[in-house]
Amino acid sequence: MIWGKDPRHLEDKVSLLKQVADRVNLFTTATEQLFKHKNVYWVGHQTQENWMKLLGESKFLLGLGNPISGPSAIDAMSMGCMFINPVYNKPVVVNDIPVSSQHPFAAEIGLPYVCNYKENSVVDLQRCVKIALESNLQPYIPKEFTFSDYLQRVKSIFLL
Repeated sequence: MIWGKDPRHLEDKVSLLKQVADRVNLFTTATEQLFKHKNVYWVGHQTQENWMKLLGESKFLLGLGNPISGPSAIDAMSMGCMFINPVYNKPVVVNDIPVSSQHPFAAEIGLPYVCNYKENSVVDLQRCVKIALESNLQPYIPKEFTFSDYLQRVKSIFLL
């Protein structure tokens, strides 16, 4: 799976995507087909249920740099799907906070659920794809996203 339904997230990554698609089938929910490749399937916008089903049937969710820190990386892990996280060549500033990758929280989780690759490095990305294809991950929810941890955070806010 390719992360990013807005076609602008894919525009400058066409060469990178084609090189990955030469090895594996890729599915994208982008709302517009930007290029043709025999192994790239443009499925368009999906319901939440269908999105989760696609993640559950996929070996990896490929981040391309945008959107930053969205929930899809956590969704992927929760379905037993590796998130492939691009690490920026130089930090990107989001709301006055510099971030070093598309999903800094996921970057800290690391293998086997997150494989970090140098942004725009085909060699590094192919390494992550190979690791993902050879993996057989079980669903994983980071502790910080469990109901009990959420409840503790809510309680701490209201019990101050």
